Amino acid sequence: MSTVALVAALLTGTAAVAAPPPTATTAPQAQQAPPDPVPPAAKGTPMTQRATAQQQRVADSVADESLQTAEQPAQPVAAAPATADSLEARTVRMTSNGAWTWYSDPRVLQTSRYTYFAYVTRAGSVMLTSLSKADQRMATTTLSQYQLRDDHNVPGLVETADGRIAAFWGGHGKAPVQYRVSNTAGDVTKMSAVRKLKGSSMENAKSTYVQVFRMRGVSNQYHVLTRRYSDQNWVVSTSKDLVNWSAPVQLFKNSGGGLRTWPYLEAASSGWKQMHLAVSDGHPAQDVNNSLYHFTYDAATKKLGRTNGTAVARPAYPRSGTQIYDGRSLDGRVRVYDFGLRSGGYPTVAFTTTDRTTGSSGYTYKWATTVSGSWTTRTVARQEEYPEGITLDARNANTAYVITRAGEETQLSELSTSDRGASWLSRPIALQRGVQRTPAAPAGAVGPFSVMWMTGSYTDWTDYSTGIVAETTGRTPIELRATWPKTWATGGGVSARVKQGIGGPAASGIKTWLLVKKPGEPQQYIKSARTSSTGYVKFSINRYYPKGTTVWVFAPTEGQWGAGKSEGRKK
Repeated sequence: MSTVALVAALLTGTAAVAAPPPTATTAPQAQQAPPDPVPPAAKGTPMTQRATAQQQRVADSVADESLQTAEQPAQPVAAAPATADSLEARTVRMTSNGAWTWYSDPRVLQTSRYTYFAYVTRAGSVMLTSLSKADQRMATTTLSQYQLRDDHNVPGLVETADGRIAAFWGGHGKAPVQYRVSNTAGDVTKMSAVRKLKGSSMENAKSTYVQVFRMRGVSNQYHVLTRRYSDQNWVVSTSKDLVNWSAPVQLFKNSGGGLRTWPYLEAASSGWKQMHLAVSDGHPAQDVNNSLYHFTYDAATKKLGRTNGTAVARPAYPRSGTQIYDGRSLDGRVRVYDFGLRSGGYPTVAFTTTDRTTGSSGYTYKWATTVSGSWTTRTVARQEEYPEGITLDARNANTAYVITRAGEETQLSELSTSDRGASWLSRPIALQRGVQRTPAAPAGAVGPFSVMWMTGSYTDWTDYSTGIVAETTGRTPIELRATWPKTWATGGGVSARVKQGIGGPAASGIKTWLLVKKPGEPQQYIKSARTSSTGYVKFSINRYYPKGTTVWVFAPTEGQWGAGKSEGRKK
C-alpha cells in the first residue's frame, strides 16, 4: 500500500495491513548503558554529518533490538463503532486568536467544576480561559500582555489543593519562568501579581518551556520543570506554598557531539511521588541520530532511574537511560510529542520519526509502551508530509489523537488500542482542507472536552495566525461583550454582541436578557431579545433606576449554546 493510500485509509478507518512484530527494548539491555559521568559515545556516523547511504548501511548492520533495520509497517487500523458520546460530540471554536507549543504542559486542564486552557495570541499576550462545566460560561484573563509573539511561551497549568489554578510560563530563552495564581477556586479573572521562582536562584534565569505537576506524598508538592537557557539543561524546582521555591535540581546534561543541540523532554505522572521522563539526546531537526530514552524521577529522593529501577547518577546524559527508540533506525530520528500512562500506570510515549533513506522524506507516527518491563514500539501511521502532531489521552494513553495529512487535507482522528498497540480502532473527528496541528488532550478530571487543537495559518513559532478548536459533548461556548456608551444610564442603553467562542463567528438567534439589580433588592430579569444574524442585540435602560443599580446583559444556556454574561455597570 502506498504512503498516500495508507494515510487515506487511516482517515477513513479502513486500513488493514499485516501486523508486524513490535520493536522492543528490554530492561537488561538498558543496564548495559555506560554509567555517568562519562558520556556514552554515539554509535554510527557522527551527529554532525547528514544521513547518507553509508550511514544507512552502518545502521542496518547493528543488531540492537531497539534499532529498526527496515521500515516498520503501520499496525492494523479499523473503524471504531459508534457510541453515544461519539454521536453527540461536535467541533466547537474556543478562540480565534491563539497558539501553543508541544513542550509546555498541561495546556488544557479539566477539574471537577471547570475546564481551563492556556494560549499565546498573535500579539504575544499570554492568556488563560476557563469554562464552567455547569453552563460552559467563559471567563478570560491576560496573564502577561504583549510579552513576545512566540508560541513557546504558553503556560502549563496546575490545580492547587484548595481548587485554585496556577499558570506558569517561560520566555523562550528571553525571560525567566513566571507564574500567577488565582485568588479563589474557579475564578481566573482575579489573579495574583506576576511571581518568579523566589529562592530558587532562577528568579532571573532565562528559560524555555514549563511542565508543571502537583505531586502528592512529598512535602513540596508543586514541581516545575523547565529548560534553563544558560546551558540548555532541564531542571526541576519545587514549592510547598507556591511562594518559596527550592534550588533547581539538574536532571540532564547535553550529550555534545559538535552541534549546538540539547535534549527535548516530555513528562508524565500519576500525581504520586514519581515522574516518568521521555528525553531525546539531541535536537529533533539537527541531529540525524536523535534517539529517545526513558527515566523515572523520585520526587522524594530526587533520584533518577531506568525503566527496570536501576539508579542513574544525576545529572545524567540522556543515553544513560533506557533506550525506547534508536535514532539510527531506518525510520530515522525522533521528535518526542507526548508522554502518558496507560491504565495500570504503564508509561507510554508518542513520537514521530523522519526517514533517513536517501532521497526520501517519509515520516512515521509511533506509539511505544512498556510490556513486562520492556519497551515495545508500534507504528500507527506513515505519511510523506511533515507531521502535524500526536497527543495521548492524559487519563489513559491507550487512546491517542493524531493529525495525518494527505495532500492539502488534514484529518484529526482518535486512535484507541486494547492490545498494547497491536491493532487500533480509528474514529474520525475533523477533516478539513488546510492546517490542523498540535492537538492537546485535557489533563485532570473527566469532562466534556476530549481534545483541543490549532487551526489556521502557521509558518513557525513566531509567525502564526491560528485559533483553537475542540471536540466536546457539552454546549458550544459563547463570548458575550457589551458596549456601554457614556449615556447608558440616561437613555443611551446598552448593545452587546455574541460570538461562537472568543472572537469567533457571530452567534445568531441567541436569547439574551437585561439583568438589573437595584440596591437592597434581588436581581431581576427585565426584558429579553434574540441576537441578529450578525450577533448583535440592544436594550434600552430605564433612566429612573436609583443610584447604585447594576446592569448586565446575560445569555442563559439554551439548546446547544452555553451561557454568557457581560461585565456589569453600576449607576
